[in-house]
Amino acid sequence: MPLIGLDGCFLKGYCKGVLLAVIGVDGGNSIFPIAYAVVEKETTSSWEWFLTLLKDDLAPRDTRTLTMMSDRKKGLQNAVESILNSPDTRFCVRHMYCNFKKDFLGLLLKQLVWAAARSTIPAHFDQSMKEIKDINKRAYNWLASKPKLEWTKAYFKEGVKCDILLNNMCESFNMAIMDGRDKPIMTLLETIRGWLLSTFTKRREGIQKWKHGVHNNIVKLVAKNAEIGRKCSVTRANAILFEVKMSEAGAFMFDLDKHECTCRRYYKTEAYAATYAGTISPMPSLDKWPNKGLNPIFPPCEHNLPGMPKKKRRRGADEKDPPAAATVRKAS
Repeated sequence: MPLIGLDGCFLKGYCKGVLLAVIGVDGGNSIFPIAYAVVEKETTSSWEWFLTLLKDDLAPRDTRTLTMMSDRKKGLQNAVESILNSPDTRFCVRHMYCNFKKDFLGLLLKQLVWAAARSTIPAHFDQSMKEIKDINKRAYNWLASKPKLEWTKAYFKEGVKCDILLNNMCESFNMAIMDGRDKPIMTLLETIRGWLLSTFTKRREGIQKWKHGVHNNIVKLVAKNAEIGRKCSVTRANAILFEVKMSEAGAFMFDLDKHECTCRRYYKTEAYAATYAGTISPMPSLDKWPNKGLNPIFPPCEHNLPGMPKKKRRRGADEKDPPAAATVRKAS
């Protein structure tokens, strides 16, 4: 899929720095790591360097056909626009809601924001936005200032064939290599490489267990849609246009010629196998590496942040405070 998630996470071990990662989605809706690098800081210049190498490796005919999903940090967004020539972008709705929640609290507003994001047709999106406006006009203006192409399914480009709203791809990758994040750089890289080797091997072997021409996860989605389809009535307009009526959602138009459908993300066995056809080559230990006469690569320098050092992790706007530690009274 031409959908790419971008994210950076801090390293907590002896060698500080930031791990930049570019993660995609394979034909089974599983994460597919594309590239990663350790840099000194998460800045515009570091992202520009990383994305320049990514662009050279992917060599896309037109970068505007790619969709980049991120938390839209200023440095990252500037780099994406300058290096990739303003491709289609998406804003992780979870991060967007965290920013929204700082000024606009309330369960009803939360439900309406997510309802607007999950709306698949403009009419339903407009209805959710109207309800938000009736409750809080400032909240409506805050959301209306965000480009609709970036955060609601109703206006996503169809060529991507994927309607995910969250940048969970990168979050899942970070969790998978979590054990190596507080280790030295070489240990971290070995952790990532070991995870890649294990994951790619399992997925290549897993193809033999497919019962159909597409991934089993996709078969489940097809079965779910088929169950919904049994409750629909279809009226043919001509050779390619059909009217589909659903009892709860109303009527829709289906175009066979343009391949416009709500389930547009099925990949056959051949395409999935090609995804994992590459080999992660064996690598000898560090003491057996050839001497190229070049300067050694040192880990990123450690930088002290301004202000007093923080002893506790900064919590997101949607995270609850941990329960207070229980106290034990001394016996009198």
